[in-house]
Amino acid sequence: MGITEKAKEYLIKDILTNCGLLQVINRGSAEILQADNTGVLLFDNIGEAHILSALYTEDTVKWFNNLNCDLVFLTERAFIPYLRSLYGFNNLLECHQFVYTDKKPLMYEKRLDIGTPTDEEMKIIRQYYNKLSDNELMKIRSLGNLYSAREATQSAQGSMIGFVGSHLEGSMGLLEILPEYRRLGYGTELECFIINNFLEKGLIPFCQVEINNDKSMKLQNKLNLTKASGNVYWLY
Repeated sequence: MGITEKAKEYLIKDILTNCGLLQVINRGSAEILQADNTGVLLFDNIGEAHILSALYTEDTVKWFNNLNCDLVFLTERAFIPYLRSLYGFNNLLECHQFVYTDKKPLMYEKRLDIGTPTDEEMKIIRQYYNKLSDNELMKIRSLGNLYSAREATQSAQGSMIGFVGSHLEGSMGLLEILPEYRRLGYGTELECFIINNFLEKGLIPFCQVEINNDKSMKLQNKLNLTKASGNVYWLY
């Protein structure tokens, strides 16, 4: 059995938790560094992150020997103190992970014109979304994974009302509705769009929601996404 098959054999035991690793493997951007019956460690060449799903043991912590890591995603909290000590990470982001497990596209009212952001719209995106650098946002757009939503008009391009996309590591995200257009159901429409977009591309529609973001969690529940049993973590 090759290393890819070993990795998938471990990961499919808990698809809800491990969908992020499976996404990276299936889209062909994974360099699988370790894979056995205790876990999987890989490097994502698009997101430039090390991604780990493993049992915390004396052997699995050794997987990080001689590795330079600037960004780590993991599914097991027990690794956090060790990795912080090893790499000096100051930042920890804890998230719930939600997965759309149905294979059928969502039906929704299509009121918006959705397409690639213009340069002017990128300025607005940068203004409202500060969790990623300008270079990361531009890379996501260049990959065709960032979308601007505009009011649909018959004669010309309407005003921008928000945006949505996918993060470099392969999760849905970047969903934002501009203040004057909130509470009109546009957030639901944009998430339906990106879920269907993922399905069309043969990707797993999943997202990571910060643990204190109650509004987003309500949206995931509304659209019947399934929550993984445990939380996931980013260290940087």
